[in-house]
Order: sequence, then structure tokens, then C-alpha cells
Amino acid sequence: MKKLLLMIIWLSLLLTGCNGAESIEEAFDQEMNELDYEIIEVVEEDEESFVIHTLLPEDGESPVSIAYLKKSDQEWQYIAGTNCEDELEWGPVGTEKYLWCGLITDSSVEEIFVDREAAEIVDISETLRVWYSLSSLSGEQSDMKIWAVMTDGTEEWLEDM
Repeated sequence: MKKLLLMIIWLSLLLTGCNGAESIEEAFDQEMNELDYEIIEVVEEDEESFVIHTLLPEDGESPVSIAYLKKSDQEWQYIAGTNCEDELEWGPVGTEKYLWCGLITDSSVEEIFVDREAAEIVDISETLRVWYSLSSLSGEQSDMKIWAVMTDGTEEWLEDM
């Protein structure tokens, strides 16, 4: 009887430990729950990942969004996400970081910088790109600067706070 009880406890602990998401896609799917979505691209960087996706609502509108996931103890966890519907969007990631993103429709935009750090840019189609950056500065901080570098070398400010 004692062996059976120990076996049941061990099995319970084993199964409880298997509830975490072992893959980025699995963690993202758990967060999206029953929502219908399409993953455009998954970008994995060490223990962090960004999932660029669209929700597939019934009205045909499908704004581009980005999700931030982090690996902890060999399991992926959804941390935060934001829509990238305009040139510049941002949202908090916990209490110390901010996820910035936006859409690029102008083919002359070569790079985007968020407070001196180059943002990542992902091609979605021939005419649409999404950019994103994880920063320790929020949009409420007075020294935050976000700008685009154009193909001719000029700079255009997206945000100067």
C-alpha cells in the first residue's frame, strides 16, 4: 500500500511538471486559448522569443501584433504582447521593460532606432514590414527617442519624448 501511495505521488508530481510549454508555439497557443490566429514569423533569441502574428477575426480585419515570450526553467512563458497597427506602438512588459513595434510601409526606411538601439525588422510582404524592440525605457520617459534612418542617410523622428 505504501509503494502504491508513493507511486501515485510521484506520478502526480511528474504530470504536474509536464504542464509547462516546451515550445514557443505551444506557449503562444496556450495564451491565445480559443482565438483564431496566424503566425507570421517566430524569432528566437537565446532565452527570449518574439511571435509576430495576426488574429483572424470574423470581420476580415487582421492587425499585426507581436508577442514576447521568455524561457524559464526549460519552459516557454508568454510575458506580454501589443498590436503594431501604426507606425509606432508600445506596451509594458512587466515593470522594467517595454515592447515597441510598428509597421513600415515606406520602402525608403532602412533602419529604426529605439534609444540608440537598432530595432529588428521583419518582412511580412513586399510592401509591409514590422519592426520591434525591447527597451528598458517607456514612452513616458522624457529622454526617449525613436527615429528611422532612410536609404538616403537622412533621419526622420517617429517619437521624441
